[in-house]
Amino acid sequence: MLCRSCVPYRGYGIYVNVTEHDSVSFNGMELRYIAVWSIHRKDDLRASTLASVPEPVQFMSVGDALDCAQARAQTFIDSLLAGGDGC
Repeated sequence: MLCRSCVPYRGYGIYVNVTEHDSVSFNGMELRYIAVWSIHRKDDLRASTLASVPEPVQFMSVGDALDCAQARAQTFIDSLLAGGDGC
């Protein structure tokens, strides 16, 4: 399991968790990666989690999983702020 706490984005923190997963393919068993990202208040990592979302796809590399999850979390934050919720 690989975890990354990303640089704060627009007043929110992003935490990404990537786990390995064996997946069946035409070539037999292959290693894939699953990402789950969460958004929290910048100063409080676990106590005020606003959202925790698993990505619906499996990734070929850890880097792809981390980068995609971070980008999706940033898009989610942008949507929150654009909608006026601001949580």
